Amino acid sequence: MNSANKKLRIQLRLRGNGWADCSVSTPEGDFEMGSFGDCSDAFGDLLRAGLLIATGATSASVSFDGEPMEWRWIIERRLFNPLLVKVATFPDIYPHAPDAEGDLLFSTECSPDDFAKAVAEAAQGLLEEVGLDGFASRWRLTGFPLRALRALQSALAIVEPEPLPTTLPGAGGWTIIASLD
Repeated sequence: MNSANKKLRIQLRLRGNGWADCSVSTPEGDFEMGSFGDCSDAFGDLLRAGLLIATGATSASVSFDGEPMEWRWIIERRLFNPLLVKVATFPDIYPHAPDAEGDLLFSTECSPDDFAKAVAEAAQGLLEEVGLDGFASRWRLTGFPLRALRALQSALAIVEPEPLPTTLPGAGGWTIIASLD
């Protein structure tokens, strides 16, 4: 499925112990990725992919362990074009086959910020739903990737920069005047 629309929504759900589901919604349609297991840090890797894209990286990739198959998100920033997000499957996660060898199941286009925001909102929603302890008890290999979520949220925040100081304290008794011109 291709979508030229900019809005993207991702939903992450824990399902039982050690399993999760993911769905992606665009204005032109929905995609259910299916179940993946806790034998990898898929949640953390997805957040780090969002952070990479939010901070200007040209590509990112995320593997979700379907035991034994792999769901792989391939995210590509293209010059003067929207971000391309593809989901492909591979018969086995462990050999890490080249992207071109996967079966493409879904693709959509969006802005880099829309992708990063959708990832952050999905992870925040999951955290609010199950909490840190609930996540840890059901996703055994890794804890919730809270640092990655906070880093992504920080990268997405629009903050006015603090003004530069005109004098620098602690200059050994000297007053240093900085020119901002």
